[in-house]
Amino acid sequence: MISPKVLEFINRKWEHHFKAANAPMAFAPADWRKFYRDRGWEAVQFEDMAKNAWKMNREPGMMRVFRIIGQTFPGWGKKQEKIWESGVALLRRI
Repeated sequence: MISPKVLEFINRKWEHHFKAANAPMAFAPADWRKFYRDRGWEAVQFEDMAKNAWKMNREPGMMRVFRIIGQTFPGWGKKQEKIWESGVALLRRI
């Protein structure tokens, strides 16, 4: 799952690749948990991409900057987590 802000960033950076493959990235519901819950699914587990990238020492430069700022200013960091949330979710039928 990715947030609309992440989708916007990805499309700005890699849109030419998606167009060349005729495979646009377009799915990023503002509240993916609600989106799936309304359709009879719930998240059982969620693995945050940024946290996993950091743990595996594969964190891109800008992600590192945002993490450090978020650690320095926790209120700002929590707000940014929601805006930039992306990861992998395990869903189950309700």
